[in-house]
Amino acid sequence: MKIIILGGLGFIGRNLAETLCENNDVIVLDKNNDDSIKSSKCRYFNCDISDTKSLQHLLDGVDVLYHLISTTNPTTSAQNITYDIDTNVLGTVNLLQAAVNQGAKKIIFASSGGTVYGEPLYNPIDEKHPTNPVSSYGAGKLAVEKYIQVFHKTHGLDYCILRFSNVYGRYQTSNTQGIINIFLRRILNHEPIEIWGDGTATRDYIYVSDAVEALSKVAMKSHTNKLFNVGSNEGITVNEIIKTIEDITGIYANTIYKEKRSIDVHSNVLDCSLISEVYKFNPKVTLHQGIERILET
Repeated sequence: MKIIILGGLGFIGRNLAETLCENNDVIVLDKNNDDSIKSSKCRYFNCDISDTKSLQHLLDGVDVLYHLISTTNPTTSAQNITYDIDTNVLGTVNLLQAAVNQGAKKIIFASSGGTVYGEPLYNPIDEKHPTNPVSSYGAGKLAVEKYIQVFHKTHGLDYCILRFSNVYGRYQTSNTQGIINIFLRRILNHEPIEIWGDGTATRDYIYVSDAVEALSKVAMKSHTNKLFNVGSNEGITVNEIIKTIEDITGIYANTIYKEKRSIDVHSNVLDCSLISEVYKFNPKVTLHQGIERILET
């Protein structure tokens, strides 16, 4: 199977590429050109999602195209909304057009279950929940979802959209996204932790190997359901994350509580029963196990 991973040197993409390259022809496209983090079993091309001319010849005969790229996060998207739209929404539309032109068979998009729904009407949140994002990031993710669905209707491009909860784990090095990895690094370095709100905000967190399993499963076959939540099915507060890290490391966290931000909903826990039913996917790694795995790497 010929597979392209857009953003294959990013956090999730790097984990996915290492898994899929064992039995597939995997091409990784990424703006990052760091040879030290590349696998010898994949092919790599330095490429931007907006550079459709360079992308076109690579898309020939592609069975599965993974779209894992985002140029912004929930915080930075609001700082330059025009850039967010140009690079993520318009960039994806150009990508979809190139994919259709070159005969790509299927696109799998990593969306955001933590932001597209907005303030929940109920928890856990299933795929039928209204989508009312409160951030530019969530609005952009939702717009990309809709354009993928349009290209399916108008051009027959097969697709699957995975609305992930908060993915964490190996290779996550960002200092602005991924609170488990950020908190763990800060606690180990005896640095203060800033918390927006009182620490009772609840999310579900999924370890990256479980996220990769979900991404792999939906590539193997198509289904009438093409949109799935992917999470751990367990709500955990920020304070509980800190307590778990303290218990594992034996280091007390220096926490600083700040006023809650308008872009943050208080509770977001995904109902993932649909992907469990359709693809027999069930996450395996607990929060405690996940943190221990990070410390081992």
